[in-house]
Amino acid sequence: MRKPTRELCIDGYNLLYALGEAFRKGTLEEQRERLEELLQDVRRRTGYTMTIVYDGRGSNHPLEERGAFSRVFTPSRMSADEWIINHLQSSPAAARNTTVVSSDRMIVSHAEAYGAQALPSESFIGKHIEKKCRKNNMHDSTGELSDSQMAIWLQRFSGDDPYAREK
Repeated sequence: MRKPTRELCIDGYNLLYALGEAFRKGTLEEQRERLEELLQDVRRRTGYTMTIVYDGRGSNHPLEERGAFSRVFTPSRMSADEWIINHLQSSPAAARNTTVVSSDRMIVSHAEAYGAQALPSESFIGKHIEKKCRKNNMHDSTGELSDSQMAIWLQRFSGDDPYAREK
């Protein structure tokens, strides 16, 4: 019997906020692109399918791009929270193989009620994203990134670091 695929359903702006102010530089589109690059790396390492949900762009219809890495912009009248809850509600069997990434207590309680696991954004960062920083010696002795370390990390990850390609 085939093992069910795990899905990470991510509250996009909640995770973006949890990454901290140093990560939120540039336009909102640039921030989403950096976040999605991080998530692509997590997807490659874990093999999980991912759905990242953002609050809408002012349209009355959702914009959904599907694949191993899916992106959803909710319709203007629906929050990302509501979309995630509806997603879990629509398929109780799939919900049991889903981990919802959000620090929003309402989403966490709904996720658990539908049989999904919930992982606070900060815990997700510690488990999946900071691992990459530690591997590259990007932490100080407290385990926290300084503003200058974060800037270096963002530059390396965004592909703007000319030395990163030589390694």
